[in-house]
Amino acid sequence: MDERIINILNILETDDSLSQREISRRANISLGTVNALISRCIRTGLVKVKKLNSRNIRYMLTPEGMKELTKRSIAYIQKSYQAILEVEQKVRELAEEKTGEGKNIILLGAEDEIYQIAANALRASNISFKHISVKEELPEDEDCFVIHWNPDYCEEDMEDVESRNIFSRR
Repeated sequence: MDERIINILNILETDDSLSQREISRRANISLGTVNALISRCIRTGLVKVKKLNSRNIRYMLTPEGMKELTKRSIAYIQKSYQAILEVEQKVRELAEEKTGEGKNIILLGAEDEIYQIAANALRASNISFKHISVKEELPEDEDCFVIHWNPDYCEEDMEDVESRNIFSRR
């Protein structure tokens, strides 16, 4: 389904009293395109029109329109969950391999959602690790393996220590 239509359906879900001009502004789509897309939504049964008076109408999502938004949300959650599982598996596999070689594991990066996923995967596998926020704090004399996710850290930046970006394909 056209992303612009999904965007319009999301806008109408939050406020069905908007004019086409306001929908156009919020969706960052031309007024003519909004008119054509809403007409398509009405024809396909995603939106219905309720005339409030001679000058005002209301665009309301139909059950079919809500079903489309729900299907999109479910697909997004499923895809996101699969990505989380893949990150957890990669972190776990890297850490198990490197601790088997006697290396200490360091998670390098902000204490953000990615850190939470990596840290939880290591805790669930009973793998100890240290968290460091910036690469300048990395220990120089420690036999360690660094797991990071910052796209700004390239291999050249990390040449003093063995490391892997968990989003790299290697």
